[in-house]
Amino acid sequence: MIESWLEDYHPHMSPEERRAMAEAMDVTMVEKTKEESMKTFYEINNVIRMSFIEMQYMKKVSWILLCKDNFFCFLATSLIISS
Repeated sequence: MIESWLEDYHPHMSPEERRAMAEAMDVTMVEKTKEESMKTFYEINNVIRMSFIEMQYMKKVSWILLCKDNFFCFLATSLIISS
C-alpha cells in the first residue's frame, strides 16, 4: 500500500527507494504529506488513503507488541507483515 502511494504521489523516487520504505513501513512521508493535505478540503481522497496506510502501520506495530513473548503470535505476526 505504501509503495503504490509513493509511486502515485512521489514519482521522482527510485523504485528501490520506494520498495525499501515500504518494506520498512516507513510512514514519515505519509504523515508529512497528510499534515499538509489537511489544510485543504480538495485533497480529502489523499487524506483518506494516507489514513489507511497509517492504520496498516498501527496494526503491524500492535500485533508485534501484543504477541511479543508468544511463539504462535509471532508466526501470525510474520504472516501479517509479509502480506
